Amino acid sequence: MIVNDIAKRFNAAANDYDKLASVQQNTAEKLIQCLKKIHPNFIPQQVLDVGTGTGYVIQSLEKHFPDACYTANDIAQDMLNICQKKLYPLNIKLMPGNIETLPIAKHELIVSNFALQWAIDLKSTLHKLYHHCNHLAFTTLVQGSLQEWYQYLQLGELNHYPSFDSLSDIVYELDPHAFIQPIDVTMRFASPKAFMQYLHQLGGSASCLKAPISILKKTLQNNSPIDVSYRILLGILSRTSCTSL
Repeated sequence: MIVNDIAKRFNAAANDYDKLASVQQNTAEKLIQCLKKIHPNFIPQQVLDVGTGTGYVIQSLEKHFPDACYTANDIAQDMLNICQKKLYPLNIKLMPGNIETLPIAKHELIVSNFALQWAIDLKSTLHKLYHHCNHLAFTTLVQGSLQEWYQYLQLGELNHYPSFDSLSDIVYELDPHAFIQPIDVTMRFASPKAFMQYLHQLGGSASCLKAPISILKKTLQNNSPIDVSYRILLGILSRTSCTSL
């Protein structure tokens, strides 16, 4: 049911996603830059993008690896449809569905940007991906993300994101030489209502529904600007030795 709800929200957000996803796009570029710097001679032939959305990561990777074969995975079919249209005539294999339950083949590179925070079991998902590739490059949200918004709604730390340290431990268990980097991004919105609209249009979770009606009503009446932060872990793991930045 949770996965179906997530898919439904992202299907609804598909058409406008690229107009709003500047943080996701900038983070994808940083991820690719780190991958290229750590593994300058790495040229993958088989690439799997987990949670591809509208295909921004593949679009950027293709500039560096034009001869690779790309597989795009997402739980939202409408996102995959846009990905396929946007990247035409690039030949992309579509893999609709939840990566946690889908069988996956070995790939030289598995990449995931701003998607793994939706995993029901993040540790098991990372283990699965890592053992099906030579290199795994990903970003995901960690504790501290959207904390201003939760405080605004008087909800405390209402999310399931792991802490940066606990997720780092999971990564280092898989690859003691993994590269890990924190990324902090703060966005300013004209009002709490403007942020709610932004989150809804991106397909984000409606955490505001868990707030008391009185708090939510007061929040929506507030026209003051609000800053909202993303705290992100960038990780690059390898099943072979790698250099450090």
